[in-house]
Amino acid sequence: MHRLVVLLGLVAACGFQSSAKLDAGGGGSGDASAVDAIAVDGVAVIDAAPDGPPACWPFAVTNFDPCSLPVVSDLTTFLATGASLNTDAPPGGITVGDVTQSNGTHLAIIHVTNLTVANAIGVTGNRLLVIAADGDVTISGSIQTNTGAGLACTGIAGNVGGDSAVSGAAGGAGGAGGATVGGVGGDGGGVGAGAGGPHGNAVAATNPSLIAPLHGGCGGATGGAYRGNGGGGGGGGAGGALQITAKGTISLGTGASLLAYGFGGGGAKPAGGGGSGGSGGAILLESTHLAIGNSAVVCADGGAGGQGGGAASSGGDGGQGACTGLAGAATVPAANGGSLGGTGGWKSAAGAGGSTGGGGGGGGGAAGFVRFHTVNLAAINNLAVVTPTPFPN
Repeated sequence: MHRLVVLLGLVAACGFQSSAKLDAGGGGSGDASAVDAIAVDGVAVIDAAPDGPPACWPFAVTNFDPCSLPVVSDLTTFLATGASLNTDAPPGGITVGDVTQSNGTHLAIIHVTNLTVANAIGVTGNRLLVIAADGDVTISGSIQTNTGAGLACTGIAGNVGGDSAVSGAAGGAGGAGGATVGGVGGDGGGVGAGAGGPHGNAVAATNPSLIAPLHGGCGGATGGAYRGNGGGGGGGGAGGALQITAKGTISLGTGASLLAYGFGGGGAKPAGGGGSGGSGGAILLESTHLAIGNSAVVCADGGAGGQGGGAASSGGDGGQGACTGLAGAATVPAANGGSLGGTGGWKSAAGAGGSTGGGGGGGGGAAGFVRFHTVNLAAINNLAVVTPTPFPN
C-alpha cells in the first residue's frame, strides 16, 4: 500500500464555530470564514484564515484560558517511570489547575514546557485531563484515558432492558450515546418477553463538534432479568477524555496511540438480556503543527453490546472499541447463547441495535469525538487509524 499524506490547515474562527463549507465528520455551521478545499497532486489542502489568538498563545484555545495556567510541571520525568496518572490525586511535583466547565465537570490542567511519552500510560480520575505545552508534545508510546468517564450523562447513558414476565426471555439494554445515539436493545423472545431498552441520546454539548465542553463517554446499562430473577449482562464502561494543546508540534510516532474507547456490555445468564456497550470518549488535539505517523492510532470507538442468554447457556461479552478503522466492535458469541449484541460505533457509523429473540442482545455504544485543531498544515499518514472521523476545525 502506498503512503499518502493528507494535509489539513485549519484555524478555528472566533467562538470556535466551524464552516458550513467543510463537513468532515459532522462539523457544523457558524459565523467562521468560508473554508475551501482543493486537491493538489492528490493531496487535499484545506485552508482558512487565522483569527484573533490571545496574547499569550499563537492560536485561539478551546475550553480553558491559556493565559492563566498553573506553574510548569515535569510530567515527562514522572511518566517515564510508566506510572499511571490519577487526575484527582496527582503525584508530588505535578501541579494541577482546576477549571469548572459549563456542564459541571472539572478539568485537570497540567502545564508543561515540552512532553515526551514513550511508555504505555493509563489516566484515571473524575477530572478530565488537559495538557498545555509551551513547546512540543512527542508521543511514541500510548495514553489510554478514562478521565471523566460516565459524568454528565443524564439522558445519554444506556437504558436497562425489560424483564420477562411469563416464560419469555428478557430484553437487551440500550447502548450509550456519544456523537450519535446508541443502539437499541433487542427484544427477548417468547410469551411475556422483555422489551429491549431504548438507546441513549447523543451528547448535547454547547458545541459537540468542537468538544466544548470537554466530556468523556457514558456507560452502558444492564440487560433485563429472566422472570425477575436477575441474570442480565452488565453495562460496558465508558471511554474518557483527553485534550492536548501545544504551542508547537504534536507528534504521534509510528505505532503510538491515544485511546478513549468504550467497553463492551456483558453477556447474560440463561434467558437474560445482554448488557449494552459504553460509548467512546473524546480526544482533542490542538497545536501549531500536527504529525500522525505510520500505524499510529487515535480512537474513541464505542463498545459492542453483550449477547443475550440462551435457554440454558450464558451469552458472550461485547468487545471493546475496535480501533481498526475497518469495522466496529463486535460481540464475542458463546455457543448456544441468545441473540447477539449490536456492534459499537466507529468512524461515522452509529452503534447498532441488539438482535431480537432468545435473550435480547444489548445495543452497541456510540462512538465519541475526535477533533484536530491546527494552525498550519498537518500531516496524517495514510496508514494511521483515526476513528471516529475527526472534526478538523
